Amino acid sequence: ELKNQEMATLFKDKNVDIYS
Repeated sequence: ELKNQEMATLFKDKNVDIYS
């Protein structure tokens, strides 16, 4: 499993729309 920090970084960097 990816750590929350890694997941946040990956999504924030590539899938900003998902967290928006």
